[in-house]
Amino acid sequence: MALSTSSSSDITSYSQEERIVTSLKQIRKRQELLRQSFNQEREKLFSEQATNQDLLVVNLPGLKMIKFTHKKIKFSFQPSLVYEHINQKYLFYCSLEYLDRYKKWIIKREPMPCKPTCYAVTHGNIFIEDKLDQLFEVIAKIYVWLKLWSEKEIKFRKQKYSRYKTGEVDYVEIDSVDELYFSDAERQAIFEKKQKVLQRMIPPVNATSKATRRGPRKKKTKM
Repeated sequence: MALSTSSSSDITSYSQEERIVTSLKQIRKRQELLRQSFNQEREKLFSEQATNQDLLVVNLPGLKMIKFTHKKIKFSFQPSLVYEHINQKYLFYCSLEYLDRYKKWIIKREPMPCKPTCYAVTHGNIFIEDKLDQLFEVIAKIYVWLKLWSEKEIKFRKQKYSRYKTGEVDYVEIDSVDELYFSDAERQAIFEKKQKVLQRMIPPVNATSKATRRGPRKKKTKM
């Protein structure tokens, strides 16, 4: 018995759907293989660059490359390795992260206190292209910004010391970072002044003990 027109149509439709599903599976498989191949090539490229000691960003004074992979880049900058008369405790960290979804990079962690300046190095863009030359350019620009901040910090502290010498700044405004610019004798003098202030703030021992013995005063009740 011959198949009805309706049955033939259903079989043809089912056959087409099956071919479409198979084709889509093959496309997805090829895309996945391409993606894997692409990621492997990226990983290999970044791995090679991480060990390349001829890179300028690796040899910048004061900059230390902590991590350099196809997924994350992390580095630090210590100004005291470049400049004299700056606090050795200053150590700034910055990291960049690769976003698979967008195939681009972002500045994930900005170095404090230079946070507002880091987006300036990307010209206001949130994303950074997944190109080594652009990544190195951004790192180099962040490095320049950190150096500029360090130079301004040194200038500010030196001016503060000069204003202290002329009496424009009081000793209570001097902190441990400022004391870097002071002589041992000047630091000792400031320490003694601060100690005297602290001692005046501490209540006398006798007064404290008497108050403890007496206890709280009782309120008088009116008759």
